[in-house]
Amino acid sequence: MALVQSTKPVMSLPDLVTFVKNELDADEDRQAKASAASAGELPRESQTGSTVDLSHKNINVLPVEVIFLIKDKVERLALSHNPRIALPIEIGQCDRLRYLNLRWNKLRQFPMAVLTLSKLEILDISKNQIDGIPEDIKKMTNLKYLAVARNQIKRLPLALGEMSLVKLKFDENPIEFPPPEALKPSADRTTFMVEP
Repeated sequence: MALVQSTKPVMSLPDLVTFVKNELDADEDRQAKASAASAGELPRESQTGSTVDLSHKNINVLPVEVIFLIKDKVERLALSHNPRIALPIEIGQCDRLRYLNLRWNKLRQFPMAVLTLSKLEILDISKNQIDGIPEDIKKMTNLKYLAVARNQIKRLPLALGEMSLVKLKFDENPIEFPPPEALKPSADRTTFMVEP
């Protein structure tokens, strides 16, 4: 008996754009109701940004059209479980983006476009097949949490030591450098805690 592998069709650009618009509208409605329930109005720039979850959508490339929709609104973007998704350089225009989830995407290389995300604080690229982290990661000056667990990383760049990371999660990688004994893991021995 042969196993039939079901594959989800790739989401079309019009369907993806419609989905994102609906998500943003729903989030805006939730925020408006929450704001109305609170005693005072917050200035627009103080309001919490939106979350868009595009996980499990079988997206090959994050379209520029979607980036233009989310760039001024979204603070949290989930793109997990989209095998080998590509991020265009325009993602750098998402200047409110603070959290990016790229887990379980079968990525083989570090997604260089994320280096342009100046406000990003949390990057999770765990459970991929990434073989290295570029030294240019130090350009991500606001990055506080980096999860690269369960990849194929052999070398951690020295640049990580120059950053203001609070937590680096790197377990289940074949790390050769720096030597494991040079790393000071947390109590659970799966994360690297950077002490101030």
